[in-house]
Amino acid sequence: MKRIINRITATISLFLLVGAVASSTVAMAGGIDVIWVGGGWHVGEVPLSDVVDYVAITGDGATPFQNLYAARVDGGIDEFWVDGSVWRKGTIPVGVDTLYIDLAADSSAPQMLYGLRATGGIDVIWVGGGWRIGAVPGSEGTTYVAITGDGATPFQNLYAARVDGGIDEFYVDGGVWRKGGLPVGVDTLYIDLAADSSAPQMLYGLRATGGIDVIWVGGGWHIDEVPLSDVVDYVAITGDGATLFQNLYAARIDGGVDEFWVEGGWRKGTIPVTTATYIGLAADVSAPQMIYGLKAPDEDGDGIPDESDECLGTLSGDVVDANGCSIAQHCPADSLYKNHGEYVSCVAHIAEVFLNAGLITDAEKDDIVSAAAKSDIGKPRK
Repeated sequence: MKRIINRITATISLFLLVGAVASSTVAMAGGIDVIWVGGGWHVGEVPLSDVVDYVAITGDGATPFQNLYAARVDGGIDEFWVDGSVWRKGTIPVGVDTLYIDLAADSSAPQMLYGLRATGGIDVIWVGGGWRIGAVPGSEGTTYVAITGDGATPFQNLYAARVDGGIDEFYVDGGVWRKGGLPVGVDTLYIDLAADSSAPQMLYGLRATGGIDVIWVGGGWHIDEVPLSDVVDYVAITGDGATLFQNLYAARIDGGVDEFWVEGGWRKGTIPVTTATYIGLAADVSAPQMIYGLKAPDEDGDGIPDESDECLGTLSGDVVDANGCSIAQHCPADSLYKNHGEYVSCVAHIAEVFLNAGLITDAEKDDIVSAAAKSDIGKPRK
């Protein structure tokens, strides 16, 4: 599986996919899942999150109830929050025409977040007598691919992964924004960053070459690899917003989410309730072991993300293979066949492949081949 090189490339691909989706009458946005522990792991979709496509998400770093922000692929940011156990949705009234390719929470104040602009630079967006927006000073001179806030610092603190490698730190000191480069991982390209809520100045970096680094301050900056994080490919990471020990989640490129945590040493497991493909993860500070997953767009709803789907436009209910293709798409009725037998042979062959892959039963295979044999496809027109 080809690794994702950087988030800018992923964003361009997403634009192309969304353009194709917009022209379809069966368009389906990815949607956002909330994944949490309550007598076991659970998963559910955030209401109204599948109406438009999003490119990035973040939780709120300091709000004691469920609060989530999502960057729209057509620009601007939507806000989702729980009010009296009911999910609500609104659009932040600033930055409405700005495309953000990543979002990050700030733990120093509720309703404060950062947006990494596709055109360069980082915005800070906050509530203070209404929603406000301003550019983080010094953030426009370098191209960044990912950002994260600090999960445990009581003042504004932000990290940004440079497109040429390494991480810059932005922080407020005496009311003034400062900037510096972390002295570790200076040649490493990170495609996602995540905060850790258990300690200030501790973050995680998802390497473009594979594996996850933990970066922290303890008598100076240090860096280490999270054990077993380089076994499979990941596309996004997030820390846990409310856990007092090191806890990390990583979205697998082949679907599902792995969890890493420290318990007398690093441990690893897979969350058992979802195999969806997520292109972004976000933490929630209102409860431990609660995260959000931004699902990859799936235009035809066949369970295969558009980016990996070789056969867009699958009819609803059709069984597809790992490439997103149904039997009908492997053997299209409008192809030019030498004769009827060639068409039936195509269907029989693909049906056998589907059977061996466990996608259909023997009886279903027989019915499919029988229907093909009874059709007029491939026969000379009278």
